[in-house]
Parts: sequence; structure tokens; C-alpha cells
Amino acid sequence: MTNRLARRTSRAIGAWPFAALLLMAAPLAALAEHEADHRYVVRGYVLDAERRPLAGRTVSIRQMGSATTGSDGAYSIRMHLHNEDLGRELEIRSGGVEQTIRVSFDPSDSHTARVFHANFVGGEFVTGELEGVGWRTWQLAAAGAGVVALGAVALLRLRRRVRRRKAAPAEPPPGHAKRRPRKSAKKKRKR
Repeated sequence: MTNRLARRTSRAIGAWPFAALLLMAAPLAALAEHEADHRYVVRGYVLDAERRPLAGRTVSIRQMGSATTGSDGAYSIRMHLHNEDLGRELEIRSGGVEQTIRVSFDPSDSHTARVFHANFVGGEFVTGELEGVGWRTWQLAAAGAGVVALGAVALLRLRRRVRRRKAAPAEPPPGHAKRRPRKSAKKKRKR
């Protein structure tokens, strides 16, 4: 009965809620590499002149790291920097565009993520968050919560169905004959 229930459960809800939880946890695990006051992230988008994402483009920061854009044109480069690095100049490049950016953050704030938004739009360098491009953090969290909620509802419905089946007497469907009890295997032979 347990194996049968497990098979029904896996078919009914599938593995998608678990996969969604893993996808939501992956960015959190990646951010946990360093303390917030030692982590500096340069992120942004590489877009064409019509603001369409350019996938597979390399964005690099000299001597610090590089990243490749995803299908949404987004990239993120994590670096290990300290308060002493405040004001340091970094050279960022994508395609034929190269720009110097200056590390900036509040050194007294050791809890807030230190992020610089650097975008390449139509062959030009643009700083700051771009409006109407990609998913915001709160949107990702809301989508993840929705996936988890749907999974919970599906699981509750399945549990309710299983409980009803256990509580209901086992009756054959209409039109089927009732089974007769099996006779014992040992029969006395007539001689």
C-alpha cells in the first residue's frame, strides 16, 4: 500500500514543487559565499538597441572575473572586496565596449548587499537598474511562493482523496460481479 501511495503521489504532484524549491534556494546559496561586507556584485544586462536581450555574451571585469549572459541577457559577477576597496576602479568590458567603474558602497553598512548595476544597451554603457527588463527580486520571490502554494494545494488534495478511499468500503463498480472468497488450496480428493 505504501509503495502504491508513493507512486500515486509522485504522479499526481510530480517533482516540480521540489525542483522549484531547489531553483529558489540556488541563488541564496550562491550569495552565501562571503559575508555581505566582503561581497561586491556587478550585475546588469546586455541588450541590443531595441532593448532585446543578447544571450551568450561575455562580460568581464579585468583581473576580477567574467560571466556569460543568459537567455534574458542578464549577467552577474561576484567579487570578494573589502572596505579598503572603496573607490577602487574596475575595468568592465562587453563586446567592443569598455568602461571604468568605481567601487561604491556604504562602509558602515555591513548587512546590505553591495551591488553595482552596469548595463550594455545598443553598444553603449548605462549604469543603474533598467526599468521593464528581467525579473525583480520580489517578482522571483512571489513566483516561487506561488509554485510552493500550488504544490501544497495539490498535495492536500491528494491526501484528502487517499483518506476518502481508505474510509469508503471497497465496493466493486456497478456491473461487476462480487469476488468469491478463495477456496483453500488443500482439497480432499474423492476416492
